[in-house]
Amino acid sequence: MTTPATSRIGRSGLARIGEVIGSEAVAFGSYIALTMILHPSMIGIVALASGSILVLQILMNNGLSDALIQKETITTIHYRTAAAANLVIASSIIALLYITAPLFEQTLHEDGLAEVMRWLVPTLIPYAVSRVTLAKLRRDIRGKTIAITSVASVMLGATTAIGLALSGAGVWSLVAQQWVYALTCLGCSWYFSRVSLLGRCSWQSLLELASFGFYSTFQAILTECTKRLDIFAVAAFSDATTVGYYALASRLIFAVNMLTSYSIESFMLPVLSRVAQSDRERLPGNVYTVMRWTTMFCAPVFIGTGLIANPLIQLAYGDGWFSAILALQFMGMVGMFYGFNLIAGKILLADGHKRDALWLSLFSAALFMGAVFGAARFDFIAIILAGGVANLISYTIYVWVLCKRFSLSGTAYVDLQLLPWGATVAMTVACLLLQQQLEGFPYAVVLVATIVMGAVTFGLVLWLFAKNDVKTIYASLRPASAG
Repeated sequence: MTTPATSRIGRSGLARIGEVIGSEAVAFGSYIALTMILHPSMIGIVALASGSILVLQILMNNGLSDALIQKETITTIHYRTAAAANLVIASSIIALLYITAPLFEQTLHEDGLAEVMRWLVPTLIPYAVSRVTLAKLRRDIRGKTIAITSVASVMLGATTAIGLALSGAGVWSLVAQQWVYALTCLGCSWYFSRVSLLGRCSWQSLLELASFGFYSTFQAILTECTKRLDIFAVAAFSDATTVGYYALASRLIFAVNMLTSYSIESFMLPVLSRVAQSDRERLPGNVYTVMRWTTMFCAPVFIGTGLIANPLIQLAYGDGWFSAILALQFMGMVGMFYGFNLIAGKILLADGHKRDALWLSLFSAALFMGAVFGAARFDFIAIILAGGVANLISYTIYVWVLCKRFSLSGTAYVDLQLLPWGATVAMTVACLLLQQQLEGFPYAVVLVATIVMGAVTFGLVLWLFAKNDVKTIYASLRPASAG
């Protein structure tokens, strides 16, 4: 029988997936509209400016915020202290990037980059506070409320950007989009969380949170480097237009990551933290389950994104974005390994293996950066493949450490991975054969037919060989039985 806790977790996960589908549908639709209005070079400049900010933004996103979720006992003073500390961190980052913005522009040879960075970086102020209010919602596993906040923020930001772009605002429409998103997210999350952030703070509370959050922050910064720095490798050897093509593919893959690995991470981290604190006998089994479900969701969605890259981009953008098709196809082939490493690292953090998570993240980031910047002299396809291979190597090491720390059987782990990968291979073959038969058909027909074929094939294989897993997932999404 499904327990109330399991049912709540499942429904929270479903709400998270609904949030991602809703917010990313709006974001992607607006992105399509904006790329039709704006030149790719404008997309590229904002992508570079945002990338510079997002790496340092992790100091607020995963440090004290993760500690607020994982720590067993939290008071209002902890929330106030975390918000005040985040504001200090945000102010420091703003000052640093405001001063160094011209250096970024000079190094990357992109006119106007410094001015865009200086207008974007103050968005860290509302972002700093919203990380705390969202952490409260995540700690309480309020997936539906988080979904409402996310969708509302994305929708208002997208509407603003499209309106300004149509009025001729150019690159500043994208800047305004991020400002509206940040302010709306802060307003909604603060309202729903009902947490009081005005009042006394405590050094003792800060030290308690910092002891939880230090390793999480450093690990998250390193993990973020393996996701963000590839675009700088492209920029170092390409013009802003090529960066714009690459940014489009990266944006689509980011949406896929949000739907899969980030959805799993957002509601499984608080659950695993509580299991680690209260019922250690269940922990190894939960690790097996989380990693299997991660593969079950990530592998088909990433590979499927690569399969629909051509009809999707041709339908949305036309022939002018052909380079983005190649980028998205290759990102779909190798992009899921980043998500696997993210989840594995979060599992280690949830059980207190902070140093393992930190050293693995350091190794992964160094390997990734060495690979992508070494491949940058060739072309962006080489960058994507080099980064994917680096993440695959890191994944094998993450699995080895998980098996060692949680006394898992390597053979059992591999056995549990065979089915989702086998279903993904069957899905890929079926979709490729179908696309050969549909050559010459309208892109809309090819796109819809490929999605349907992929979903049916993958689902059928799972139903035939893992019917119990499918029933378990379904049961966890239903309200728990009384008594």
